[in-house]
Amino acid sequence: AISVNNVTFKYHRNNVLDNFCAQVNAGEIYALLGPSGGGKTTLLRLILGRMNVQHGVIEVFGQQPGASNRRISYMPQNSALCMQFTVEQTLQYFMHIYRISSVEFSNRYTKLQKLLELPENECVINSLSGGQLRRLSLACALLNNPTMVILDEPTVGIDLLIIHNIWKYLNMRCRDGLTILFVTHYIEEATNAHKVGLMRNGRLLAEENPRKMIDRFKET
Repeated sequence: AISVNNVTFKYHRNNVLDNFCAQVNAGEIYALLGPSGGGKTTLLRLILGRMNVQHGVIEVFGQQPGASNRRISYMPQNSALCMQFTVEQTLQYFMHIYRISSVEFSNRYTKLQKLLELPENECVINSLSGGQLRRLSLACALLNNPTMVILDEPTVGIDLLIIHNIWKYLNMRCRDGLTILFVTHYIEEATNAHKVGLMRNGRLLAEENPRKMIDRFKET
């Protein structure tokens, strides 16, 4: 689904990504694990086509970033929602963006509201807590039943029980073909992935099953 080959990206002459390689398979949950400032968010922006690749090659479903006509959703690290909208207005806005019918929207919203314990419809975005904002942002990313979803620190500030339910749901969706790439600096959250890419200073240090990775680093 995503192929990253020998990608180097410089910012002010500093390597944000240094000869980076990674492979995300369709129907897989892939975690990018590493500290803040390690180049994870830059990589996501390159994959989404929001920045141009300087050196190397990135393909998304066999095409250049941003060119795929498949449904690809993105949840950024910082909320990109209109702070003056209500919860209902926000979801209806994305309903129109995604061209979802009213009946289908109602069905999907009901499921997401139960899963994510979304705030009441009339709540204004700028009155929500950080955790509520994250849950609403995730709902917006999942609303169009995407083929791929890219998540930047998706569960920061969210209650542990809801996090458990989120990953249970996402694993179920992956069995139906959804591909997930997410960024985290929590090793515990990375265990929800099928594969983990350990990233530091713009380089991929290791890429394998999370349990194997944890065991290997315990030994060292």
